Amino acid sequence: MIVLIVLILFAGFSTWNLYSLWRNSESEKAVDAAYRIFGFRDSLRRGIVRAQVAFCGIFWCILIGFGASILGGDDPSSISAITTLVGIGVGVPGFVILGALIVVINRPRSVVPPHMRKDSGLLKKRPSQSGEG
Repeated sequence: MIVLIVLILFAGFSTWNLYSLWRNSESEKAVDAAYRIFGFRDSLRRGIVRAQVAFCGIFWCILIGFGASILGGDDPSSISAITTLVGIGVGVPGFVILGALIVVINRPRSVVPPHMRKDSGLLKKRPSQSGEG
């Protein structure tokens, strides 16, 4: 049950963090500063900040999956077992892929905070080697 409470706190914090990042471009600095301790280079750190929607989705999928597992019965054919499988087995990998896409190529832009949609991802267009503009 403690795991469920911790997951609720993580999911709630990530949702609040995403909401503030989406509504206020100034909160980007606070989120960016939180990732500074990991020593990532600036472009990767900014990509991780852009991908907050994916992290929020991961926390919610884990919460739903574990919550259904903890609160449900032991019957493997029950709705709680199916919810756990979908939440953790499908939702988490889907949001991991979404997060990677946002970090690397900044797509799909509809799930990137509005003030960060013009950023380029880690894979930037390289200047032409042939000298043709």
